[in-house]
Amino acid sequence: MEERVKLPSSGYTELTKIIAGYSKLDREASLEDVSKLVGVGPTVVSGNNGFLLGVGIIEGGNKKKITVTGKRLGLAIEHDREDDVNAHWRISAQETITLLDIEAHRDDLKDTLINLATFSGALKAGAGGSYLRDHDSVPDIFARLAENSADVASSEYKIRTMLGAAAPIVNHANVIVPLGSALRFAMADQAREAILHAGNAIDSFLDDHAKLAGVSLAGATGINSKLDKLQAAGLPKKLVFNGKYLGHVRNAADHGVDPAIGVAWDITAQTGRNYVLVSCSFIAAMTGITAGAYRI
Repeated sequence: MEERVKLPSSGYTELTKIIAGYSKLDREASLEDVSKLVGVGPTVVSGNNGFLLGVGIIEGGNKKKITVTGKRLGLAIEHDREDDVNAHWRISAQETITLLDIEAHRDDLKDTLINLATFSGALKAGAGGSYLRDHDSVPDIFARLAENSADVASSEYKIRTMLGAAAPIVNHANVIVPLGSALRFAMADQAREAILHAGNAIDSFLDDHAKLAGVSLAGATGINSKLDKLQAAGLPKKLVFNGKYLGHVRNAADHGVDPAIGVAWDITAQTGRNYVLVSCSFIAAMTGITAGAYRI
């Protein structure tokens, strides 16, 4: 049976904020508790919890709390002690590498783990929000990181161009950054990864849009359920259906076996590319209606 591990949906800066938040709370905490403390959306916290659980930074069930190792890391982050931060990351990184049976011969394990999902391709996205080890690519992890990190600025520029007037309005860390990651994956024909990252961006965007519109999303945990609440508050049906395409495709990529057909959906490269484009056009349309412009 293949080992599986979830990887972070955020970059290093945002991830350390979440760790510091759990450390400051120092008790069993809900997504909302951490979200309010560190200033990121609950879906962003949720998207990183699988990784933090996997490397022993947090523990628990519906509510999570910081572990002893996590507390030490959180204090080091809070007091900006770089050497201590790196040391505690290496402890957690080694646990993950042992779990995956990845040969660890480089010192810079922290950056490898944090950036692995976005840049390296050494782990492939599987169904159910998990990642599978790609044995053939492990020796090339660092080469891929170096090669692809140069494309980050270019991909985010392209995303801003596609968003148009919406670009300066939306949250950079929670919307533009994951869309940039999605675009890089789509260009490499890694459709499932593209959809997972773009789907996270849509989730965060809907959270922000609902706050601006004064709409409660309480109890809504996915794109489709959030759109249902926004439709009840007056969002035009055509935009809702546009967004639900994104919700259903994301579910197909992320939820594993579909009970309706008895197997998991195969996600094509074309769907991955289209998903990023539709995500950008959907966000542009949603921000447009706030200014009285009805485009789709």
